[in-house]
Amino acid sequence: MNIRRRNFVQLVGFGLVMPIVGCTASTNQNATPRVGADIRGTITQVNQAITGDILGSLLVEGKLETDTHYDRASITITKQTVVLEQQGQNRRSITFADLQKGQLVQVGFIGAVAETYPVQAQADEVVILK
Repeated sequence: MNIRRRNFVQLVGFGLVMPIVGCTASTNQNATPRVGADIRGTITQVNQAITGDILGSLLVEGKLETDTHYDRASITITKQTVVLEQQGQNRRSITFADLQKGQLVQVGFIGAVAETYPVQAQADEVVILK
């Protein structure tokens, strides 16, 4: 194989592997908690919609804080979303069914954010704050 072709094949292989490696979500509940959040606020709406990978969605409304990016968001919850409840320094795994209107949560997004109002995003992690 000539050098140009080998370099092209390596470049294409690298281009296919890196997005996969860079886009994997962590599901380790013992990992260091994320610093800040994309949004922190109250759940004002919960919609269940079990279709394929999607469990449902949340509407979260809060205030812009120094460590948040949005004050209102429509958030898709998938089977890959880590859902936790925090009590003090401890976190425990819970399910989408445990999320209820009126709860204070912080949410970290994964992937692209549709810059509408409210923004639309997929949750990487949802933490109920107590």
